[in-house]
Amino acid sequence: MQPYCTSLPPAIILPLTHRCLVFVWVVLCAACDNTRYLQGDQTLHNATTISIKDPEHSNRSQVTALKTALLALARPIPNSRIGPFQFRLSIYNYPKQCDAAYDDIRFKPMKRVVGWLGNQAKDTTNLFLNNVTGFIKNKLGEAPVVVDTIALHRSATAMHNYLFDKGYYDNAVGYNLKTSDWLTTVNYNVALNDKPFTLDTIFLPSDTLGPVAQRIKGIQAATLLQRGDPFDASKLQAEADRIAGFLRNAGYYDFAGKYLNFQLDSTRNTRSVKLYMSLRKSPETDVHTAYKIRNIYLYADYTSPKDKSAYSDTLLYEGYHYIYNKTVSIKPQTLIEYLQLSPDMFYSARRHEKAMNSLQELGIFKFVNVRFEKTDSALLDCHIYMTPGKKKQISAETELSNRTGGYIGTALKLGYKQRNTFRGAETLGSSLFGGIDFTPNDSVLINTLNFSAEATFTTPKFMVRFQAASYFARVQTAHQYCD
Repeated sequence: MQPYCTSLPPAIILPLTHRCLVFVWVVLCAACDNTRYLQGDQTLHNATTISIKDPEHSNRSQVTALKTALLALARPIPNSRIGPFQFRLSIYNYPKQCDAAYDDIRFKPMKRVVGWLGNQAKDTTNLFLNNVTGFIKNKLGEAPVVVDTIALHRSATAMHNYLFDKGYYDNAVGYNLKTSDWLTTVNYNVALNDKPFTLDTIFLPSDTLGPVAQRIKGIQAATLLQRGDPFDASKLQAEADRIAGFLRNAGYYDFAGKYLNFQLDSTRNTRSVKLYMSLRKSPETDVHTAYKIRNIYLYADYTSPKDKSAYSDTLLYEGYHYIYNKTVSIKPQTLIEYLQLSPDMFYSARRHEKAMNSLQELGIFKFVNVRFEKTDSALLDCHIYMTPGKKKQISAETELSNRTGGYIGTALKLGYKQRNTFRGAETLGSSLFGGIDFTPNDSVLINTLNFSAEATFTTPKFMVRFQAASYFARVQTAHQYCD
């Protein structure tokens, strides 16, 4: 008779760590009933589906895109899943299972035998368990998402408005619930009823509000609103932002998309929309005005608005007001050539942003702030506040290496950097490097000694850029004379 064997076939024997993970998975997912702790008539929001009824048989990809967009508007969002399991919800409910198990054994004889000692240890144990379970619930777990009819109504309204903004004026959105074993699936029923409306004619603003209307008409070749396209309210906002951005770069300092008004006139027979674009008046001057820059004030040593000593001296350089304290820390020419802003030029939001970025690229300022202030007329005063950073910087780096052959090496690198060395945003740097290699078992302690020094000098890129530009200008002028 052969001995009875209790071992499993090698093919199904798992490593210990894998078996532990499988055990934890089974305990948390299979043994935990996620609907057990629901209260009253609560049901778990298990899933959300979208059904679209389209009698006009729209493009399948278009219907799929609508389903994805509408599903993103549905609230609440069901608990997350890993495969068929709601793993984070199981983690959230697991401490409740531990509490229930503790309640089951609380009055058993062993509890009475422990007696007073058990009661004393209870508070400490409960405090520890509360901290652990609180961390598990709040950090790793996910609270159950129950069905909320108020949120479902709001979601249906949001879907209706979204479809309306996409040109489906005759849409209808409803929902129904399917519940089984305290698990509810919410299905939104969407009826499009007809094809979306399309843009027919676009009427631009008249000349009643000054030259700004003519500027808008001049950029209509790049409009986002084309005749025959499906109506989309989001494109109206994008078109307003495009026009506002163009005007802000053409001198209209305070122009915004809110000053553009769109009015719609729909025709149900042709399912088309006529679009009327109009301009709202400026709250200050009624007519929108292009602003020019009057004065530019440069604060190269700006520290605080309360520090009046920082504004003790003023230097007028090529039309720029350079404000400093006793000594000129950086040459005005360096700032002006990098600034891309000048007096008497029209305001430009693009140049406004480039001015801040360009001054920051100099590498000598910690903060740069460019502000514009309106004057009584259509002029702006520009104030540029520059807070200098650390002028000197010292650094040290160490290195330890172990190479084959028993060699041990160590090295030290010292660096020094000085910014704005000659008051032209230059940077002067130097470094010293020293290292030794030795073998502990060799009669000669030090085998190799390395020493090196390095010096660097960098200047702002505008020096090369402007020199090259002037060179090409001279070449072009000479070529014209030759012609």
